[in-house]
Amino acid sequence: MKILRGSFFLAFAFFILGCSSMTRFIIVNKSPVAVLLVIDIPKQKAGSVIFSPFGFSFYPFKNGLLDSENFSVYAPEKPGDVHEISLPGQTALEIGHIMNEKYQNSKQVFLNGRVFNLKKLKAANIEIDKENFDQYFKKTSYGVVWDLP
Repeated sequence: MKILRGSFFLAFAFFILGCSSMTRFIIVNKSPVAVLLVIDIPKQKAGSVIFSPFGFSFYPFKNGLLDSENFSVYAPEKPGDVHEISLPGQTALEIGHIMNEKYQNSKQVFLNGRVFNLKKLKAANIEIDKENFDQYFKKTSYGVVWDLP
């Protein structure tokens, strides 16, 4: 009976671990010129967040491919609500992620009390918030991506 229970537990653990997935929220700058981003991510008092105000990941993006092996992390000196980040040309910036959940839209109810905490994102003359987020960010094989114009 112990072997049967142990086998069941092991099978269940592999099932849970095998189902783990991550959806990234990424901004891609395909041009050779840097773009200034202003990202407003208020700190939350309760619930886990999708967009972290404490750090972002840069990924090289060349020839239409995201290089997820070679990334660098940007951590603001003073974590605050508003971040001004210069996104270099041919680079992608991960601004958030969700684990083990399928992204439907910005207004969905997220598991485990997750909060869609992006207040505002600005690049050039485009302002994105929770209401118009899905007009700009599209589901791709890399995650939920906004290709900068």
